[in-house]
Amino acid sequence: MKKCFLAFILSVQLILSPVSYASLTPIKLNFKTQVPQTRRIYDAQKEIRPAYKKLSQVKQAYLKNSFQECSKLATESLSTHKLILPWLVLQASTCEIEAQKISKKVNISKVKSLSQQILNRKDWLLSGPYSTSLRSTAVELQLLIVEWEVKNRPQIALSVLGPLLDLEDWMTAQQKAKTYQVAGELSFLQQNLIDAKAYILKSLDEVENPKLKEKLVSIETALLRDSPESVGSFSVPSVLLASELGMEEKKIVERMTLALQSGDLFSAAKDGMELIENYPGSVQADWAFDRIIDAFLSISTQDNEKYRALKYDFINIMKEADVQRLLGWGKKIYKAGFYKDALVLLKEAYSKSSGVLFNIEVLDYLARSYLNTTEFSKAEEIFTELTKKYSGTKESIDAYFYLGLISFLDKKFSKAQGHLEKILSQTQYADQELPARYWLWRASQKLDAQRAQQEAQFLITKFPFSYYGLIAISEQNKGVVDFTSLNKPIKSKYELWLSPYELESWKRLQVLLESGWYEEASQELLSLPVPSTPEGAANLARYFAAAMDYPRAIKMINKAWDEKSELRAYSLIQVAFPKEFYKIIETQSVAQKVNPLLILSLMRQESSFNPRAVSSSGALGLMQLIPPTAKDVAQTLKIKDFEIPKSLFNPENNIRMGTYYISKMIQDFGNNIPFALAAYNAGPTKVKRWMAASNVKPQSTSSPDYEVWLDLLPWSETRFYVKAILRNYLIYQLLDLKPIQVKDPVWAQ
Repeated sequence: MKKCFLAFILSVQLILSPVSYASLTPIKLNFKTQVPQTRRIYDAQKEIRPAYKKLSQVKQAYLKNSFQECSKLATESLSTHKLILPWLVLQASTCEIEAQKISKKVNISKVKSLSQQILNRKDWLLSGPYSTSLRSTAVELQLLIVEWEVKNRPQIALSVLGPLLDLEDWMTAQQKAKTYQVAGELSFLQQNLIDAKAYILKSLDEVENPKLKEKLVSIETALLRDSPESVGSFSVPSVLLASELGMEEKKIVERMTLALQSGDLFSAAKDGMELIENYPGSVQADWAFDRIIDAFLSISTQDNEKYRALKYDFINIMKEADVQRLLGWGKKIYKAGFYKDALVLLKEAYSKSSGVLFNIEVLDYLARSYLNTTEFSKAEEIFTELTKKYSGTKESIDAYFYLGLISFLDKKFSKAQGHLEKILSQTQYADQELPARYWLWRASQKLDAQRAQQEAQFLITKFPFSYYGLIAISEQNKGVVDFTSLNKPIKSKYELWLSPYELESWKRLQVLLESGWYEEASQELLSLPVPSTPEGAANLARYFAAAMDYPRAIKMINKAWDEKSELRAYSLIQVAFPKEFYKIIETQSVAQKVNPLLILSLMRQESSFNPRAVSSSGALGLMQLIPPTAKDVAQTLKIKDFEIPKSLFNPENNIRMGTYYISKMIQDFGNNIPFALAAYNAGPTKVKRWMAASNVKPQSTSSPDYEVWLDLLPWSETRFYVKAILRNYLIYQLLDLKPIQVKDPVWAQ
């Protein structure tokens, strides 16, 4: 109710004081305007203006995980930098929370002081680019207070639990789970078991927690003991769920479990199939499905006669399953890189799939499996069936593309043209236009010089900064590519009209950029009006780049280039292709004998130069190393005090480790850079499995007849990734404003 009232007051204020045109302030931008692009927090050698020195030190302390120092410096700056006061309070609070996690000692007076500074500023919490982060941090601080009170003064802990629960709407799932858990534990201490159970159930609804489940069982047991007549009103403890199974089903589950534990995988698979066939819609059938595929994949990694025979027997058992299970297993096996094994199950699914809803997936994966085992005629047959049955779908567009490449490999260039032209008529799938255009050009070169010239010109005009566009430019210009002609001033101007509220953001932005507070600067930029013209987007992109928010900067510049070709100028290319952390890159590249521009190109693609980048797969830092790989590399390089994620967020560590690892991939894949890049992205084991299945070997050439494999890689992300880095590599060479001679291979170091 309290929060609703505050939101209502704010909305009334906005209605009563509308922004008139007269109150707007114009900010004049042009491409000569200097943008504060400081990198002092990563380079202590650089000079810094006295007014911003302490603010820069706050961020340096934070990045070095010196959280106590960070909190102290941020708190000291509160009185001198009132313009960015919300950000300072947020940084002081963040560092204080982290410091107390490490020390395991709560400075309760400081936590309460910071909490009050945030909660007392309703204007901060309800609006502004910092509001979401401040709300989340306010919850964290209140959680610390409640946990401290429960531990030190449990008799009054309930009095501070109420204010925390009032912030429920601002909580993440993890914060809700923690809050309900604390409330449950407090209720348990006071022997209020019904409330304790209710809070713990709410916590488990937010986040799974095995230990909390055990606590729930003990509470339910106590409740059952104290009130046996209320059995029907309580959920059954998880330890008793097995009693719900039928006798025969329970017997099979227990037998399969014992077989898995003893390593008798074949017997386990037979039991699993029995569950799947006899109890198809049950949880146990799903469990058996997962155990069977896990066992199969573990067998597949073993390379000896015993396991090869066992794998053959496994597949024969699995073939008895229904279409949905066969497709599920086939997809998992395909994604693991065992294409021939996937083929067996997918063929079986195909024979059983007539009329089923997911037939399109069966056709798609079956055709790809044929393709990746070089059974091109079979792949062509299935891809053709897919295009006829499911015309207009994404899968059919992909099928036409693969049909075009199969025809190209088979030297049926006219047929290849026909397939690729069908893609270009389907405008809703624009992501396939560039590769389709490229291979249409290559096929046309074999048939019709005039048509080939037209296709090359189309690539150059529409996709000049793509890998394929740059290749077309080089071939049209006898192997030479040159950015000299793009080194021209951009005369366009742009006015950014700002409300008083937005003007405050603009002023804070200048301070944050000067101080090296990049994430905060980016958030301020997001609160400014969205540019309505390509010139405006390109201008604002320079500020996002200064804030090291390269994903947004690059996206805005690319859009501006697409809308207005005159903006394809050298000064903006430099913004989109920066040389961040180049001194460290150069040092490590020399040590590992790798071209520094290749490392720069890889880093741009991996993290967009964000030292604290975290991917959905858990890869960390500038060169996006996954923890298992990072541990191996750290051990090899004998990096002291290595700690995840802390060490991987350190630019010097991350670049050293990533440079070593890509250098190793280059050696492992016969000095073939594209294969090494594919291995860096998809994993060396998967790439080697694909190479073996597709009979592709590393060669030192980038001729189209060989490099067609770039578009045959079975991972769409990796196909894009490799070509993006090769493009980056060419553009970074061109930034010196000297013509380069593109040779074969294009990627030669």
